[in-house]
Amino acid sequence: MKQDQTLILLTSRFPYSPGEEFIYNELLILSQKFQNIILVPTNQECWNRVKAHNRELPDNVKVHTIKSKEKNPKLRKIKSILSGVTNPTVKSWYKRDVHNAKKFGLKGKFKLYKWLVDAYQIRKKVEGIEGSEREKVVYYSYWLTPAAAALAMLKEDKPIKAVSRVHGGDLYWERHPMPYLPVQYQVIQSLDKIHSISENGKQYLLNNFPGLDEKIEVSRLGTKGIELSYREPDIPSKDPLKIVSVSYMKNVKRVHLIAEAIKKAQVPVHWIHIGDGPEREKVQNIINQFPETSKGELLGSLDNEEVIETLRSQRFDLFINVSESEGIPVTIMEAFSARIPVVATDVGGTSELVNGSNGWLLDKDFEPGEISNILNETFAEPELISQKRDQAYRTWREQYSCEKNYSEFAEKLLSLGDLKHHGN
Repeated sequence: MKQDQTLILLTSRFPYSPGEEFIYNELLILSQKFQNIILVPTNQECWNRVKAHNRELPDNVKVHTIKSKEKNPKLRKIKSILSGVTNPTVKSWYKRDVHNAKKFGLKGKFKLYKWLVDAYQIRKKVEGIEGSEREKVVYYSYWLTPAAAALAMLKEDKPIKAVSRVHGGDLYWERHPMPYLPVQYQVIQSLDKIHSISENGKQYLLNNFPGLDEKIEVSRLGTKGIELSYREPDIPSKDPLKIVSVSYMKNVKRVHLIAEAIKKAQVPVHWIHIGDGPEREKVQNIINQFPETSKGELLGSLDNEEVIETLRSQRFDLFINVSESEGIPVTIMEAFSARIPVVATDVGGTSELVNGSNGWLLDKDFEPGEISNILNETFAEPELISQKRDQAYRTWREQYSCEKNYSEFAEKLLSLGDLKHHGN
């Protein structure tokens, strides 16, 4: 039953592409709980958009496209940067974190300044959204980025209720060439709640900012269950091991190490990788060196529905993720819901998902031969896969079902709106 409340959800680009596909499942459940939802894509590439987003959204979800008088994006950015020099809000917030920015010299100080200028621009645009004047409104930033800082700025001037999720790239400093994310402490302190998608993320923030325990809690992501269209064979097959991986092909994802492991394996392997990127040629060159009994297919980029259909319609023995940095991978949740055991690196919150009962957890700095050994072992003893399949599915059902997790999260947001209504 819908509550008479409005949710204003700040995204980066969603519902426009590319990226943030995983917001959709959450949005469907939130739309069942809130009377109205207003989506606000805050990335400047989405400002003044007239092209349709081509997504089927629930009837009570509307998209607020940020408008700017300056149509030229480059000129708009230059003007906004210059406007911050005399802006009292930008100057005030700049003073609060310049001591951290100075550790990285002029580049650090400019990153802080640009972050705050962007935040102020979003703040001004969000303030006038039609529907924001309603009595029961909750603001929700999907990322702990300038969008969340914009809500913190707005909260200083208006008695709003506002929260933010925090994931990976918007959380872990060391994932950036300049390991600095501006005004994190000040934004966390200002907003009503920060919802980390993993326990690891929560502990990371508390280690860096002691004393903010009441502000930060874990609200896990989730995925839909995948109804398989094939039947498990009664007798274990001696066909090649079928492996799947899903990620953008860039350095941090280390997809080439999967290829190296398969090249060294002593058993036949059929590997499918979903995702494209700058490392594609490097990976293909390794695939070309596979023994004749193994093969690798690079399917390129697929949308989320196509990824789900691949997992639903083909029987995979293993899912592999060897990233050197993660928040908590949604793709692993999807693999578990399709009863696929996972081999993954112990980074970010991955250890909250993967363990010895549902897969294999590798050290961050593993050797490809360790995966080769897992492939050799599981081919020789297929019952190992069977044992882990049920545990993989149980992990998803009990901890990462979107229906369960997003319903609980929606109730937290609704209770925040009720607090505002009662003047707290």
